[in-house]
Amino acid sequence: MNSLKKIFINDKYKVKHFIESNSFCDIYTATDQESSQLVTLSIYNASKISRDDLDDSGDLREIGFLKLGIAGFPKLMGFGEFTYNLEKYRYIATEFISGESVLDRMKRSGPLNEFDATFVILKLAEIANKLHSREKAILLNGLSLENIMFDMSGESEDIVLRNLINVRFFEDDFKYKYIDGVLANNLAIECFNDVFTPKTDQFNICALYYQMLYGIPLWHDNEKVDIKNKLSLDSHLENRAYKLKLPEGIDEHLENFISKALNENSDERFRNLNDFSSYLKREKLLITKQAKVNKVKIKIGNGFNDIAGMDDLKNQLKTQVLDVLRKPDHFKKYGVTIPNGMLLYGPPGCGKTFISEKFCEEAAFNFLLVKPSDLSSIYVSGGEEKIGQLFDEAEKNAPSVICFDEVDSIMPKRSNDINQSVSARVNEFLTQINKC
Repeated sequence: MNSLKKIFINDKYKVKHFIESNSFCDIYTATDQESSQLVTLSIYNASKISRDDLDDSGDLREIGFLKLGIAGFPKLMGFGEFTYNLEKYRYIATEFISGESVLDRMKRSGPLNEFDATFVILKLAEIANKLHSREKAILLNGLSLENIMFDMSGESEDIVLRNLINVRFFEDDFKYKYIDGVLANNLAIECFNDVFTPKTDQFNICALYYQMLYGIPLWHDNEKVDIKNKLSLDSHLENRAYKLKLPEGIDEHLENFISKALNENSDERFRNLNDFSSYLKREKLLITKQAKVNKVKIKIGNGFNDIAGMDDLKNQLKTQVLDVLRKPDHFKKYGVTIPNGMLLYGPPGCGKTFISEKFCEEAAFNFLLVKPSDLSSIYVSGGEEKIGQLFDEAEKNAPSVICFDEVDSIMPKRSNDINQSVSARVNEFLTQINKC
């Protein structure tokens, strides 16, 4: 349908740019000829619309949900029918979202960090919980990363669902064969028995969380599944019978959280999305054994001799840091003070953490490696005390080096749109670092 570019639809919309195709419609930008406002047009070939996607009056069901004006749904601007080249089409015009989909962002910059992924999922849980709590409950019934848009039109990013093709009332007779544009991997197993409940929405949302964090869907080795094909679906469900594998290095609470929300037994999942969000924010913790606090690791080894090449970097660390630490009085005469920190930057896997360890071996200092999971989540309130304990521990075991792995996740940029507890935690880090 790319050929629809630059046509006029019912003298109201001028189609401008093609955005993308999916399994049920093509998406364009268009200009409203009356208001000159930019809109997003979802255009459906009428001959390919499933009967289930139409309501009793023959309109696309999506229109009825857009008319509800629910926060997180795009604003409905218009809808109708038109004919082009002897083909009949239907369209839905919604307010243009200035931003990108979660999938597009991941294609551009890789998996989301825990902070950003959690922000998205909490927004989805908030939207879904409001739908579940309505007098006539509504289910999402299946979202994909293409559905979820970062809306950057306001002062801070927000989350908006781009299309509502699978949304239905809880009382509707919805079947898995009606689902469009969603990986089977991201659907709860009971969906394939045509059972859709708030807990299937919970599973779907957490499956997307997993995909955002790790860049791959659940059971990714069986990703391309045709849910309309029985043999393909049976093979996928058989593959899912094996225990879910979670990446190494995941912290205990997050591992337990994901395992619970993705439990094949719906009774074992969180009671509701309020509970789900509370544990995701780490207001409550799912810890099965006593958490290990950062342990001091005395680095004994070969130091810089284990680093092949990189002579310029090693020389810089020796002359500008190690020599100053070893002979503070000598350098004090020249006004050179002891540095209280270093920032190593570069792409993942280039050896920043390895070099930090070898630096400590060379200096014969104690080494404390701090990962984001070691300090729990940036959503936890009261984290300032734990940060203080970390620096106290380093001081007790001096001389020590604290190495913050993924420092941007532990200390996000301070701005007007981060909550007060996060800002307080960043302030505590800065205070402690200044004392080093």
